[in-house]
Amino acid sequence: MPNNNSDIYINKKFTQYTKNLKTHLKKMFPDFSSREFILAQITKLNEETGELSSEILSRIGYQRAEKQNKHSQQTLEGEFADVLITSLLLAEACEIDINQALENKIMKLEKRYKK
Repeated sequence: MPNNNSDIYINKKFTQYTKNLKTHLKKMFPDFSSREFILAQITKLNEETGELSSEILSRIGYQRAEKQNKHSQQTLEGEFADVLITSLLLAEACEIDINQALENKIMKLEKRYKK
C-alpha cells in the first residue's frame, strides 16, 4: 500500500483521470484481454515516445524543414504530456501504484547519488 506521501508525485486528479481513461478504453475495445490491453499500451507508448523524439529533434534543428516548420513549444509540451499519460495508463493496466513506485525509485536514487 502507498505511504502517507503517495500523492505528492502524481496527484489524485491525474491518477483518477488515468483510471477513467482506462475504463473508457476498455469499453471501446471490449474484446481485448488484459494482456492485449497491456500490449496495446506499450505499443502506444512507443509511438508517443517516437513523436516526442521527433519534436525534440525539431527543437534542436535536426529535422527536415517540413517537420521543423510544424514544431512549436505547444506541440513539444503536448508530446511530453502524451508520453506521461500513456505511461501512467500502462502502469494502471499493470496494476502498479505509480506513486509508491516513484517513492521507492526516488529513495533508491537518493541513496545512490548521495555524496
